[in-house]
Amino acid sequence: MARQTPARPVNRAVATQRAHLARELVETLLLVGLIFVIVHFTIQSFAVNDTSMGAALQPGQTVLVNTKAYLFGGPGRGDVVVITTDPSNPNATIARRIVGLPGDTVAVSATKIIVNGVTLNEPFIQVPAGSGENSTLNPAVKLGPNQYFVLADSRIGTDNTDSRTLGAVPMSDIIGKAVMVFWPVSQFHWIDTHSDDYSNIKNP
Repeated sequence: MARQTPARPVNRAVATQRAHLARELVETLLLVGLIFVIVHFTIQSFAVNDTSMGAALQPGQTVLVNTKAYLFGGPGRGDVVVITTDPSNPNATIARRIVGLPGDTVAVSATKIIVNGVTLNEPFIQVPAGSGENSTLNPAVKLGPNQYFVLADSRIGTDNTDSRTLGAVPMSDIIGKAVMVFWPVSQFHWIDTHSDDYSNIKNP
């Protein structure tokens, strides 16, 4: 009768190492899955197709939009947000800058935007020399709860649909905050909120 060779004992160190590697692999896959879910549900892209935002956003650029930026608080003055102008049409979106917050009183004259009695000083906006800033005049209006007054950085032209014509924008129409231009790579930049230019406006 043939003599059986006893099984070699498994090296405990090798088994421990394999278990450790398997655990790391599972943890890595779970982390990648979590990151994918977070990115998928919090980040959108927005393609710029007009000149309404002046130097901040140019046609052909693609913008990263944080759809959860206002989960724990509303937008601030100077934030560039992507809004829908027709909730039934996912392609009807524009990017605009917030200048008025809920409770603010906003008035529009031919040459000025006045928020809570303070005339805005926005050196970054585009208004050709000799042109009036606003072709549409709006008497003072007090924004209600969850209402925002948004403006294009390029204040004249055909692409500057904003609160001067749309009226106050409800929070429900704000898709998210435009954070940065990421395409083309050569034009990558963070989107400036110009918060200092709005710091002298007092809350109502």
